[in-house]
Amino acid sequence: MSDLEKIIKNINNKNLHKALELCELYDNSNNSHIIHNLKGVIYHLQNNLEMAEICFQKSFKLNENILDPLKNLYIIYNKTKKIEEMINIGKKLVEKNQLDPSFNYKLAFAFDLKKNFSEAIKYYKICIELNGKERNFALNNIGSIYLKQNKPKSSLDYFLKALSLGQNDKVVINNIFSNYIKLKDKKNSDIFYLKAENI
Repeated sequence: MSDLEKIIKNINNKNLHKALELCELYDNSNNSHIIHNLKGVIYHLQNNLEMAEICFQKSFKLNENILDPLKNLYIIYNKTKKIEEMINIGKKLVEKNQLDPSFNYKLAFAFDLKKNFSEAIKYYKICIELNGKERNFALNNIGSIYLKQNKPKSSLDYFLKALSLGQNDKVVINNIFSNYIKLKDKKNSDIFYLKAENI
């Protein structure tokens, strides 16, 4: 078993103190970027988000071709509500790979939190066009944006597209129900009320 495998095994077994000790023991110039990312994971699991952030930042600085530290930083910034940092990380991820639907979704979601809805919709649509696994969320989120903007007909189109991808998605069904209420469509609001009740 390699040194890194030993660390990962201890992380998976929730033996985090031992995993940190092994990180210190095995850190060298060839693997320091990986070690710092693993240390960030350990600190994240310990809910020490400040140290996790420091380790992920150092890991990325040591090797900017490895994207895991950026993805991990995005998670930390989401948890700590650092929206501008989330946007910056989202932009870096998209710069690294414009065709990754997940990276486009992350950037869209950060813009959505910032209430920059035009940019959010732009990147959600890219995620959808790239057939990303998050396309259902992207469709739902675009629908939610249009509903917030008091555009219930536009929002309904996106909610219904999201529903076509996940027939039992209670969030989408509830959004469609709310949408029909806003449109004062009693017949369809009753149908989706019953659907929501039966899930």
